[in-house]
Amino acid sequence: MTLQQLSYFCVLADILHFTKASEQLHVTQPSLSYSIAKLEKDMGVPLFRKTGKKLALTQYGEVFLPYARQALETLEFGARKVESLRAPAQGSINLGYVYSVSYDFFPTLISNFMSIDGNREVTFQFTQGVKDDLLQKLAAGHLDLAIAGSYDAPGVQKATLLSQEIYLIMPKTNPLSARENLSISELRGQTFIFPKPSSGLREVLDRAFAEAGVIPHIAFEAEECNAMAAFVATGAGLAFVPRMPSVRENVSVHHIVDPPLRRDIALLWMRSRALSPLAERFKKFVLEQNWRNAENAGE
Repeated sequence: MTLQQLSYFCVLADILHFTKASEQLHVTQPSLSYSIAKLEKDMGVPLFRKTGKKLALTQYGEVFLPYARQALETLEFGARKVESLRAPAQGSINLGYVYSVSYDFFPTLISNFMSIDGNREVTFQFTQGVKDDLLQKLAAGHLDLAIAGSYDAPGVQKATLLSQEIYLIMPKTNPLSARENLSISELRGQTFIFPKPSSGLREVLDRAFAEAGVIPHIAFEAEECNAMAAFVATGAGLAFVPRMPSVRENVSVHHIVDPPLRRDIALLWMRSRALSPLAERFKKFVLEQNWRNAENAGE
């Protein structure tokens, strides 16, 4: 059994098409077929079966696939480890984050990490998005780490960093704009701009409105906080946003006190995937920070 055979097997298992898999691997189809046939002969069992023109994994292939992937990931991690010993201060970290931490908190975090001797040559590949998109990219291996809402998801490890208050913003022409504190039940009959269902913030809002027994009238759905604030500024409705550096002059900001609206922000990574030494270094740095007053300090 060779590393090439394992690699070919995993790609074919993902694509389930010899021609397309050979194109992705940049090998001829006969070479791919021979490699798979040799692997099956060495193992003594068929790993793939054909039903008509469709290719599928056999029960043996399905059992073997996660171990083959784990073996390739372990070897890749070993190669990264060796590379880090050769050039420990160089490399790149793939980091995802939700929109609501992109103001003071996230830039300050990255700046503080980069200011440490030994980290100046580290580069980042940033991906900004909603929670569902980040979790998918994390699971697919496109991200090393993500900073997002603290959620329980299969295979995802989390470390909560801070609790983030969610504020209500509304046009100053709204009769409720003179009130500093409001409850969800007092917002019956109002029109709202909500985040999209794929957002972690949407889950918090849906749960709070359900607990208050209020069905919100949602006029628009937006992907991020700035877009929601822009709609509010036009008088289109009310919105819920985390702390923002500024709001438009014709928008007022309010606390929700019944029930209090907050969500946890966490560092997320895949439990079964070994991080590169650089990503592990950044994770350790993040977890060692004092987050007690993070929200008041700019989040």
